[in-house]
Amino acid sequence: MDRLKEEKFVNNFIVKEKRQRLLYELCSPKKREQAIQKLSCATDDKFVVFCGATNRDELYNFVARLFDVRKDCYVIADDDDDGRQLAFGVAFEHMCMHGGEYLILCGDNVVIIKQEYVSGAFSVTVLNKQ
Repeated sequence: MDRLKEEKFVNNFIVKEKRQRLLYELCSPKKREQAIQKLSCATDDKFVVFCGATNRDELYNFVARLFDVRKDCYVIADDDDDGRQLAFGVAFEHMCMHGGEYLILCGDNVVIIKQEYVSGAFSVTVLNKQ
C-alpha cells in the first residue's frame, strides 16, 4: 500500500466531507475493504468525464486520450492487486476480468473506477482532474 498515492487520490477526487474518514479506513487493515467499496460513491462529480457501461475497447481508447497507457499505474481493489503498481495494460485487463471494486490511478489526474453489481455488466466511471 502506498499511503502517499492513496492520500493524494482521496484529496484530489473525494468530496471534502468524506476524506478524513476514508483515509482512516483505507489505512486500517480491518476497514480497508469497506473503504474500497465506498470510494465510488464518495467521488466529486465535477471530475467525472465518463460514467456508464461500455465495451473494453472503447474504454481503453477513451482513457488513452487522457493518459499515456505505456506508463505504470497504481491499483486499489478488493483483490490481490490492491496496493500494487502495475503496467496500465495489465491493470486494465485485471479490472475487466475481476469481479468487484477496482480502481486504477493513472498518475495524479486520471482515475478509472469499476463497480460490478451482482448481475449484469459492470459500470465504469472515469475521473479527470486537469
